[in-house]
Amino acid sequence: MNTLIILAGLGLVLLLTEIFNIRKGQLALILIGLGAALAADIADWNAPVSLFNDMMRVDHFSVAFTGVILAVSLLWFTPVNAKIISPCSSSRSPARS
Repeated sequence: MNTLIILAGLGLVLLLTEIFNIRKGQLALILIGLGAALAADIADWNAPVSLFNDMMRVDHFSVAFTGVILAVSLLWFTPVNAKIISPCSSSRSPARS
C-alpha cells in the first residue's frame, strides 16, 4: 500500500515541477521516487494484507510483479551516454543525391 502512495505522490510532484517549469531536477526526483517505491515494495514482502473488504490484496505475487515493473522503470530512466543513443553521432555526412 505504501508503494502506491509513494508512486501517486511522485506523480503529483512531477506534475508540479512541469507546471512551474523546473525541469532540472526531474530526473533526480524520478530516480529517488522509484527507488523509494522499490524499497517500500521490498518491505511489503512478508506482510500479506487485504484492504478495502478484499478489493485489494497485497501478497507475494503482487509484490513481485510491482518490484519487476519498478526495477524496469528504474533502468529505463537511468541516464545513459547521449552519444550512444543519438542517431546523428556519426562524423560522416550523408551522401547527397
